[in-house]
Amino acid sequence: MNNKICNNSVKLLFFINDPLIAYTGVTKKIKSQIEAFDNICNSVFVCNLSVDNRKRLFSGEVVSGNKLLSKIPYFLRYEFSGIEEKVIANKINVVYIRYTHFSSPAFIRFLRRLQKLGINIIMEFPTFPYDEEYKTLPFKSNIKLLIDKCFRLKMAEYTKLAVCFTKNDSIFGIPAFTISNGIGFERMDYISSKLKSTYRAVNTDVDFIAVSSLEKWHGYDRFISGIYEYIKREPSKNIHLHIVGEGREVNNLVRLVDKLGVEPYVTFHGHCTGEKLDELLLKADVGVDSLARHRVNNFENNSLKSKEYLTFGLPIVKSHRDHSIDSCEYFFQCPER
Repeated sequence: MNNKICNNSVKLLFFINDPLIAYTGVTKKIKSQIEAFDNICNSVFVCNLSVDNRKRLFSGEVVSGNKLLSKIPYFLRYEFSGIEEKVIANKINVVYIRYTHFSSPAFIRFLRRLQKLGINIIMEFPTFPYDEEYKTLPFKSNIKLLIDKCFRLKMAEYTKLAVCFTKNDSIFGIPAFTISNGIGFERMDYISSKLKSTYRAVNTDVDFIAVSSLEKWHGYDRFISGIYEYIKREPSKNIHLHIVGEGREVNNLVRLVDKLGVEPYVTFHGHCTGEKLDELLLKADVGVDSLARHRVNNFENNSLKSKEYLTFGLPIVKSHRDHSIDSCEYFFQCPER
């Protein structure tokens, strides 16, 4: 991060307008970011929603949450009371917002009040562009996007910097700064020790692993169809795809595996975390990243999972551009279609 914004005089609020659900990839990433900010800032505070979406927490303390109104879907995502008082009381001078598409009149007013306090506002865009992703989501999610579209251009008036993971000069009129997902040194040391102590017998089987939230843009249906075509050739090498995760696409993938008759070559492990996930990664030979980002009009990506694959010594299969790894030799670029 730019040292003009983050240094020892900075008191930073990391604002997440979502719950922090234990053991998910997103939560692990956010916790790593918080640790990184801790190393370069005077102090770091965290504001997020509770797991049940009914309370807003400021470093663990409840700052807002109406029992009746919180039953309304997405209510707290558009209600920001109590935060400004905490910002003032803790003399916070930088607010870093993980932006997950919640612009609204209330959010714009919130930004305006922060700016009047002389606070630098930084907006992180985990994915950009994101509009096309909503075509695969339920109707209520598209209502959220519609509200977002009406007000998001106003954010530029109050936001100093946009942080993104793909190359953009600006986002919604906000000057953009590109960073990359990565693995913390402690995690890298742990994986390195595991790799050194794990014996891998040489065999003719190739185990692929695909870890994700199983959305349409991950494109695992393409890989499953590829398995079907591959085994028709009676190849000398056996292959197996291990799918780890749960999401909207899982039933479609299960049906496709059944339809093509490739059940012996595909295993669905469901949601795995911790040592169980590490064991699967240690046994794998190749990591499968997204294979269909083009389905949501997104041709560039910078996933955390691809960096974890590489840390486990796994080459990657992907279909998009990734500026952080495209200069290395350890990936196979498959066509978008």
